[in-house]
Amino acid sequence: MRIAHWQSSDLTSWNRKSTIVNSIAGRTPDNPRSEVWVTGVVFNETENAWNIFYVAYRAGDESKGEIAGNDYAGRIWRAMSVKRGMEGIGGPYADMGIVLQPDQNSQLWEGQQAVACFNPYLVGDTWFTMYDGHNHVPRGNWPTGMAFSKNLEGPWTRMPVGINPLPIASEFMENEIVTKLSDGRYLLIFDSLGDQQVGYSISDDGINFDKEKRLNVQSGSNLWAQAGDHSMRTPLCALENPDGTFTMIYTARMLVNGKPFYAVGQCQLAWEEK
Repeated sequence: MRIAHWQSSDLTSWNRKSTIVNSIAGRTPDNPRSEVWVTGVVFNETENAWNIFYVAYRAGDESKGEIAGNDYAGRIWRAMSVKRGMEGIGGPYADMGIVLQPDQNSQLWEGQQAVACFNPYLVGDTWFTMYDGHNHVPRGNWPTGMAFSKNLEGPWTRMPVGINPLPIASEFMENEIVTKLSDGRYLLIFDSLGDQQVGYSISDDGINFDKEKRLNVQSGSNLWAQAGDHSMRTPLCALENPDGTFTMIYTARMLVNGKPFYAVGQCQLAWEEK
């Protein structure tokens, strides 16, 4: 599995530029990098360098009652671009260490998969991120918590139980991205349930978010993703345009020659006038 850098000048045509991170071949319980998934990309002003945050998993151990095909013990790595400045986004990147992982500070709700997802965003002079958990056996919901730090490089501290897990979605939310809007509010988008739907939430302070709302990102002649709760997969960004609309890039599953394929889509979103 690879994490790659792609580039586009119009958000429609994309060119693959380089590989940023590789997993280690061989999906086993002893391989802590059986899978790697990028979760966050942030420019670190302190280092004058880009930071990527990605999760690395091991496989389940059937001898211990785990599910071999599932992801366990997620660890969030921070990597820094070797080339300084904004132009260094294409890499190469150097691993700088793990910023959040299962440890003595883990909370019961995090389950066996955590830590999953890590997309830092700034509120005042403090960085925040949401992070996901899930228990495979017995199977549970997909709750989300929050952690904070004064520096992107850490140390990161989990919010206390009572705040975590967050009361945003009742059953499932993953891959949360928070964007500060021009009016000062914060927009949260995330992978949710529902046919061709994603979830979103609004916050006035970047910490306390409203209950989930869902929106359809495909309809009519623009509907190409399969139906099903996990066919519309991952919102990748919500870019606020000068006119107040948003451009969202996302992944969704479709059929190509009868076989599942995760494609990348784009849609334009706007606030509904009342």
